[in-house]
Amino acid sequence: MYPFVVNVTPTAKNGLDKERHINLSQMRAVDAQRIKNKQGDLEEIYWGEIEKAVSIELGFSLAFRSS
Repeated sequence: MYPFVVNVTPTAKNGLDKERHINLSQMRAVDAQRIKNKQGDLEEIYWGEIEKAVSIELGFSLAFRSS
């Protein structure tokens, strides 16, 4: 898998029906009013991976990442 992609496994908390992939190379700004239905909550375990993928995609040095 690519370093800018985070795999998310379905759980009752996140509400996914099958394994999904967050592709951080496709980041876009979206107005909150365009979000109609919240499907679930993303678990904490994915946020470190997301932070790393965003840092890689934006070209930030990992030396500047918070631990």
